[in-house]
Amino acid sequence: MTTFELFFDLVYVFTLTQVTIYMAHAHSGMGVVESLLLLALAWFSWSAYAWLGNQAAAPTTGPRSTRCPPAVERSSG
Repeated sequence: MTTFELFFDLVYVFTLTQVTIYMAHAHSGMGVVESLLLLALAWFSWSAYAWLGNQAAAPTTGPRSTRCPPAVERSSG
């Protein structure tokens, strides 16, 4: 998972919390319908983004791979 994907996941979590807060304060039938529509749109956009992220491979070379080089064992001899 890249930091870009993590950022968008956090954006969607924030979106879901805001919509559920809106749903908790909308005590009418129309407010619930609006909230369900917003949840459906957020779910659709998140699932489309997740599908696109699975289709396009993240780069495996570059600065991220050099941040944590693998440990090298030394022989004691």
